[in-house]
Amino acid sequence: MVNEEAPRLQTHEIRESGPGWIALVVRVHATVRVGATFRCVDEDGREVILELREIQKYRGVTLRQLEPPNAALMVFCGPGAERLAFGRLAELIGVNPPTAG
Repeated sequence: MVNEEAPRLQTHEIRESGPGWIALVVRVHATVRVGATFRCVDEDGREVILELREIQKYRGVTLRQLEPPNAALMVFCGPGAERLAFGRLAELIGVNPPTAG
């Protein structure tokens, strides 16, 4: 079993959000894969679990994973995602999904 570093992201801006989703511009500090989950807390202290659904490196170019020190637009889904208010340079640490094989 490979001991993999937890995915780490640094937020730069909230691009947009809607019921159950949020799109963030982030910089990657440890490899992240689609399906990674992140535990967050909203301004009222309620836990929100985000799942990474899409990594857009460039407009129309999506990836399954991204390594540091790259930046990208990432779309996350989870109940309450639209309630999150990340400050610039907030750090998110999560759990990547298992790799195949």
